[in-house]
Amino acid sequence: MEIGKYHEMADIENRHWWFRGRRYLFRSVLEDMQLPPDAHILELGCGTGGNLSMLQSFGEVFAVEMNEFSREHARMSTGVDVQYGKLPDMIPYEGKRFDLICMFDVLEHIKNDAEALAVLRSRLSPGGRMLLTVPATKWMFGQHDKMFHHFRRYTSRELSDKISGAGWELLALSYFNTLLFPLAVFARLLDIVSFGDNSTGMKVPPTAINQLFYRVFRKEKTLLKKSLFPFGLSLMAIACVS
Repeated sequence: MEIGKYHEMADIENRHWWFRGRRYLFRSVLEDMQLPPDAHILELGCGTGGNLSMLQSFGEVFAVEMNEFSREHARMSTGVDVQYGKLPDMIPYEGKRFDLICMFDVLEHIKNDAEALAVLRSRLSPGGRMLLTVPATKWMFGQHDKMFHHFRRYTSRELSDKISGAGWELLALSYFNTLLFPLAVFARLLDIVSFGDNSTGMKVPPTAINQLFYRVFRKEKTLLKKSLFPFGLSLMAIACVS
């Protein structure tokens, strides 16, 4: 991802409806997992740390991030031990196993995503789980994805095959970010005709609109748990090692 985008993310991730809405959904999913009270949690590709405080309410959190600015920002804002690393060939905390491994919109940044999924199996504690999200709907690949250095967007079948092929047992898979899908399509069309070097999604809307979108996004909580969405801007998967 371009360096300037990390600075933008640090500025908006506590205010923008998309970041806030995702954290709300993640918290709901994690509450249903009933993790042990002393759970060890690893977030890979934590960025500027927007999810770390939420994860800390479920256990002891460790994190990995490539970008130096983001690592320092995440450490300072949350107190979490954030180490340098990258998938699939450099994962810190050698010898440590985790009850939960999280990758929130990270896998699409990795050229060899299948190998990255495979190497993580050895870092999971017995009975542990992996929670990951990725961008979905392949035909929407555009300026936003290029700006964030994505290699791909996923279909549900492709993500399912990648996870299973890497030796994981898939427990749940669902599209989400569906209720506001028409808005996302419109935003991508704006990106196409604007010919700019930024993405519409990186702008925080006016307060009233931002709060409205956040409330709509939150309403996906119940439907997401039942995997009822046939399409969406994103995919969420939960997996374990059988």
